[in-house]
Amino acid sequence: IQVLFYYSFGLCVSEKTRRVISGNIFRYQFFPVWANPFWKIKYVGKKRKLPNGAIVMSNHLTFADPFISSSILWPYETKYIATGWIQKLPVAGGLFTRAGDLAIKFVKQADGKKKVDKVAITSVKEKAVKYIEGGENIFVFPEGTRSSTGELKEFKGNAMFNLAIEKQAYIIPMAMWGTQSLWLHGTWTPQPGYAEVTIGDPIPIGNHMELEEVKQMVRDAIINLRNSLPLYKATKGNQVDDNNVASHVVGITTVSSDNNDSANADELASTEKGVTNPMFASQTD
Repeated sequence: IQVLFYYSFGLCVSEKTRRVISGNIFRYQFFPVWANPFWKIKYVGKKRKLPNGAIVMSNHLTFADPFISSSILWPYETKYIATGWIQKLPVAGGLFTRAGDLAIKFVKQADGKKKVDKVAITSVKEKAVKYIEGGENIFVFPEGTRSSTGELKEFKGNAMFNLAIEKQAYIIPMAMWGTQSLWLHGTWTPQPGYAEVTIGDPIPIGNHMELEEVKQMVRDAIINLRNSLPLYKATKGNQVDDNNVASHVVGITTVSSDNNDSANADELASTEKGVTNPMFASQTD
């Protein structure tokens, strides 16, 4: 559908309109996440009206996260910043590119290590500025990689934080928990499971603010949101040490019915008939 639109009616509209519609078609591919009988996703908290030209930032636990976040945010259109290997995937790579999502590419150095391609990152920054100025939203995982322990890892890169300061753009904090059980590390196939997601209040960013101040505000907001999720509390997520990410490895505790100290995750999921997403209900507070 996206290809047909992009190379037919899409040629008759502006670049931004073509990009937004192509992005919505791409995100709609992920809508079956909510109809997946093996995944139970619950949105926790009040529905949000996202401001235009904002940057959404979330913790990152597994390959399932982009699918989950797209479904949570839909029909709000956001442009994702991701690693360049996605563009090489059959079908999905083309969908990603035509949607206007941004790829950070890496080049291999003489010592065998990979480093961010400076030319590519400059292009990403330029496009991101254009998106924000045009009222389009951007989504980024500030950790830059998945956390295998559950701790919120150190944020990598300052580009999107500097962009928010320069353009005085809102940053929207998001947090997930349980998605790590939907797509286990080291595997290429999804697993049945239950997860929760929440979105916090938009954080206003002023051009007088310092970079480290903004990063700490966003970090604190994501941690507090994650800690507020019932599933996080029920699965002993309070053992996670975000201030010492190298201190230990925290496994994902499966809550069983014989654990009297924790709520049963299956019981939490069973309270939902299908999947609840209050963001679908209305776009106004």
